[in-house]
Amino acid sequence: MDTKVMRLVNDGENNNDTNFCTVISLAVAFGKTYAESNDYLRANAGRRKRKGLSRDKFEYAIKKLADTSGYGYNVFDSNHVSDGSVRVNCHRPRSALSVQEKFGIRGKMTVNNCLRYLSPKKNYIIGVRGHAVGVAGGKVLDWTEGRRHQVQQIIELTPNESYIEPVIEPIIKKASMSLEDMISSL
Repeated sequence: MDTKVMRLVNDGENNNDTNFCTVISLAVAFGKTYAESNDYLRANAGRRKRKGLSRDKFEYAIKKLADTSGYGYNVFDSNHVSDGSVRVNCHRPRSALSVQEKFGIRGKMTVNNCLRYLSPKKNYIIGVRGHAVGVAGGKVLDWTEGRRHQVQQIIELTPNESYIEPVIEPIIKKASMSLEDMISSL
């Protein structure tokens, strides 16, 4: 397992937390720390300590963070579920393309073979049954790396080149007088 993921897992365990795969996948995809991701999900998705998140709440939080962080956002659902039947699109708005159509896959995408199809220039959050996986820099950063967990959903995060990070300037300017001059003027 990658050192970044090990550090994130250790931070979660040091917090006496469990079921934090959503926190880790968000941290990996957006380049955040465990504390930043956990605080964000608590505030925007209602995450509680030792509790996972529903896919809807997690997706809402990701979209909100992508919008405010200058990332493009696309969601692709798989055509197939674990029993091999075709999945009907949910009521939520989705891309018109499925995972198989978007990435040109015959059959099923798994965590083991997903890097063949995903761009190393984009970050992804992959949903498998009961788990979320972060992909950044062309690497699966999760304990499921190399496993055959079937991909059910891919959230593609594309960095927006025209996005400019807001600059926050300090309100208090550096004093032009020395402390002694200020005291003497009183």
